[in-house]
Amino acid sequence: MGYAYEITGTDGALRFDGEDQNSLWFYERRSQTGRQGFKRMLTGPDHPDYRAFCLGPGHGTGYGDQIIIEVRDFLKAIETGEPVYPTFHDGLEVSRVIAAAFRSTEQRRWVDLAEIN
Repeated sequence: MGYAYEITGTDGALRFDGEDQNSLWFYERRSQTGRQGFKRMLTGPDHPDYRAFCLGPGHGTGYGDQIIIEVRDFLKAIETGEPVYPTFHDGLEVSRVIAAAFRSTEQRRWVDLAEIN
């Protein structure tokens, strides 16, 4: 699949790879432990959405499992009338971050999100 995303900031970075969808890689520039490099965080039964699918950290969930979680959240939102994360507003904010990243690349400077409407 090869879909990977990395977000790098001044204090660290996050990396997600669709081929290893049960892991999130975290890098903290000023690590309290003094350890350098990315730390792998695994989904598991301690994460409520995965409790029914993961026997323990590192046991993978599949595409079908993810769809079941999404459908459950969608039906819950219909039943309760309450928004379920992520909302359309969250999607809009992600789009603003992407637009800022493109502008930053084009203009070779930091771009404040306040500049993106």
